[in-house]
Amino acid sequence: YVHWQQQLGFSSGVLTVIFALYIAGLLGTLLIAGQLSDRYGRKLVLIPGLLAALVACLLFASATSIMMLAIGRFLAGMAVGVIVSAGMAAVVDVGGSEHRRKAALLASVAMVLGAGLGPLLSGGLAQSLAQPVLPIFSIEALVLL
Repeated sequence: YVHWQQQLGFSSGVLTVIFALYIAGLLGTLLIAGQLSDRYGRKLVLIPGLLAALVACLLFASATSIMMLAIGRFLAGMAVGVIVSAGMAAVVDVGGSEHRRKAALLASVAMVLGAGLGPLLSGGLAQSLAQPVLPIFSIEALVLL
C-alpha cells in the first residue's frame, strides 16, 4: 500500500481506513455467508464471493483513486469471508461424512498455506519488479479463474 500511498498522496490515517474496510467486509460476510450457504447452497454463495475477489483484483490493478482502493479492499474482505466460511464448508461437504475430519483439516491447512504463501510470493515480486501492481493482481485473477 506504500506504492499507492506515494502515488496517490494520501495520509497514514486514510491508509488505516482502507485497512479497516477489509475487516468490515470480512466480518460482515463471516457472519452471514455460512448460514446463506447452508440455506441456498455452497455454489450460490461462493460464485459471488469469487466474483467480488476478481473485481477487487481489477480495482487494485487499475487503482487511480482512494475510492478504488477502498472499494477494492472492502470487496477483498467480503471475498475472504465468503471463501473462509462457505468454501471450507464446501470442502468438508465434498469429503463426505466418512472423511469429514480429514477434509476439515485439509481445508484449514490450505487456508493457512495460502495466507502465508500469497504474501510471500507477492512480496518477492514486489521487491523484484519496478512496477509490481499489475503483474501481482493479474496472477491473482488468473488463480481465481
